[in-house]
Amino acid sequence: MKGLVEEGFLNAAEKERRPSSKPQSAENQLRMAEARIKFLETENDFLKKLEELERRAFKKKSFSLQLRSSI
Repeated sequence: MKGLVEEGFLNAAEKERRPSSKPQSAENQLRMAEARIKFLETENDFLKKLEELERRAFKKKSFSLQLRSSI
C-alpha cells in the first residue's frame, strides 16, 4: 500500500478534498497522469482476469448441467 501512495495514488481522505485552485506544475501533472495510467492499466488487467474466471465458472456450471440432463 505504501508503494501506491509513493507513486501518486490517493487515499480515500485525499480523494474527498476539493481540487486545489493553484495551478500544478507540468512535472506534477505528468506524475499524476502516469500514476492514473498505471492504476487504470492495473484495474483493466484485474477486470480481464475476473471476466475470464466468470467465463470459466459459467462453462463449468453449464457443463455439469448438461451431464445431469443426459443421465
